[in-house]
Amino acid sequence: MKKLTLSLYLIVLTFFSNAMVMADNENEEIKKVIIQLFDAMRSGNKSKAEAVFRPEALLQTVFITKEGITVVKEESLKEFIEALGAPREDLWDERVQSFEIHTDGLIATVWTPYKFFVNDKFSYCGNNAFVLVKTQHGWKISSIIDTRRKNNCD
Repeated sequence: MKKLTLSLYLIVLTFFSNAMVMADNENEEIKKVIIQLFDAMRSGNKSKAEAVFRPEALLQTVFITKEGITVVKEESLKEFIEALGAPREDLWDERVQSFEIHTDGLIATVWTPYKFFVNDKFSYCGNNAFVLVKTQHGWKISSIIDTRRKNNCD
């Protein structure tokens, strides 16, 4: 009886151990997609940025106006990609502070607090909320919504 109990315990332990490794690998793949986007932003690499998105991806920013009104501004993916690839003198550097990743099969959500710098000069901070979808070509960004502010950034 002790041998049977020990065997069952080892089987269950092996199963959960393998599941944890698979989840870690999945999280790393998701993280790579987001890192590639910010690397593309820094380098101005349009094709590298375009590769991480689904063609119909939604981009939004939430902010409060001087009048205290909450606004959700939608940005065209095409215009965003073009802006990333356009020649510029300034270095855009979005520095992600951490990754909080949640997955369920074919979808993932990722929360990333960040600070944005232009040529090493602080510009603003906020949080990104990504939704990714696992496709036959790997994980792709389906939507991003972010906040932007100049204070409370520590």
